Amino acid sequence: MMGNTASGQRYVRAWGLCLGLFIGFFLAFPYLVHGLVNVSGAAGTPAGPALAIVLAIYLKPVAYLIFAAAIAAIATARARSVGMPRKVGVCIALLVLADLPFGMVFGSHWGVSFATGLYMESPPVSLLAAVIALVALGFVHESAGPMTVPYAAAYSFWVSLLILLTAIGLIGFMFHFWPLFFGIGGIGLLKLLRTVDTLLRLLTFYPSVPLAVFAAASVHLALRSRDQTGRPTGASGFVTRVRKILGLQR
Repeated sequence: MMGNTASGQRYVRAWGLCLGLFIGFFLAFPYLVHGLVNVSGAAGTPAGPALAIVLAIYLKPVAYLIFAAAIAAIATARARSVGMPRKVGVCIALLVLADLPFGMVFGSHWGVSFATGLYMESPPVSLLAAVIALVALGFVHESAGPMTVPYAAAYSFWVSLLILLTAIGLIGFMFHFWPLFFGIGGIGLLKLLRTVDTLLRLLTFYPSVPLAVFAAASVHLALRSRDQTGRPTGASGFVTRVRKILGLQR
C-alpha cells in the first residue's frame, strides 16, 4: 500500500507540474511575444502587430502539442500501472488535444482569432474532462490481480463516459480544422458530422450533464478500486487515501 501511495504521489506531481508549466507559459506568453518583437526591431513599426500575431499562431500550437504529448506519456504510464489499457491514457491525451483551438486563442490578441477563424465560443470542456480523468487515475489503487466484479462495472461505465467525451471533443476539433480532414470538397461529410455532433450534444445535455456524471463516476471508480486490496470502501478510507496522495498524512 505504501508503494501504491508513493506511486500516486509521483503521478500527481508529474501531471500537476505539466499543468502548472502550461498555465505559466500561457500567462507569460504576451510578455514573451512583446520581448521577441522588441528584439526583432519591429516594435513601434507597422510590422510589429503582424509579427506578434504570427508568433502567436505558430508558437502557441507547438507549446500546446508539447503539453498534450507530456500528458499522453504520464497518463499512459499511470493507466498501465493501475492495470488499465493504454487507450485510457490515449483518450486523455486526445481530450487535451481536442481543445487546441482554445489553447491557440486564449490570452491572444484578437487578430489571432481573425487570422485563424478560431473563436472562444465555450469553455474548454474537453480539457476539463481530461483534468477530471487525470485526478481519477491518481486515486485508483494499483493491483496485479484481475478486476473484481464491482470494480470492473465501475471501470466499464467510467471508460465509456471517457470515450464519449473524447468523441464529442474530437468532432468539435475536426470542425475547427475541417479542411485538413475533409478538404475543400468535403462539405457534405462535414454537414453529416455536424448533424451527429448536434444529436450527441442534445441527447446527452452536453457539457454539464456528462461532466457531472463523469466526475461522480470517477469518485465511484476510485472507491471501487479499493475492492482490489480487500480494504473497506467507505468514505473515511477514501479521505485517508486523498490525504496520503496529497502528502498530508503518512
